[in-house]
Order: sequence, then structure tokens, then C-alpha cells
Amino acid sequence: MADAHDVPGSSAAADAAPSRVDPRYQELTRHHHSLDERLHALSALAHLSDAQHLEELTLKKRKLAIKDQIAALSAAERS
Repeated sequence: MADAHDVPGSSAAADAAPSRVDPRYQELTRHHHSLDERLHALSALAHLSDAQHLEELTLKKRKLAIKDQIAALSAAERS
């Protein structure tokens, strides 16, 4: 399970967020959230088709990539 630092939009993530309002950061967090919503919708299904299972895997990979980009932006801001 993810901790609060792993969840864009959480208060802990906000503490690690760039101090200025960075449009790229905002876009990444919005996209991360929309992918998360779709994953929750898929997880609510009793059974996933092959296409839905592939979509789930793809969405998880995209979320991780976005999380890495958010972390890189936060790190760049701190340095």
C-alpha cells in the first residue's frame, strides 16, 4: 500500500511539492488522479476481460512513470 508521500494531492505530497505553482506539476497530478480513478473503476468489476486486464497493467505503468516525473520535479525544486 502506498504511503502519503506516494499519493499526489495528499498533504504529505503537498509538502514535497514545488513551492511555486508549476503548471507541469499540476498537469501531472491531475493525470495521475484520473488514472487512479480509472483503476478504481476497473477494480470494482467482478471480472476483467483480457482487454481490461491489459488496460489495468498499462495504467499502473503510466501512474508509476508519472509518479517518477512528479518526484523529479519536486527534487529539482529542492536543489
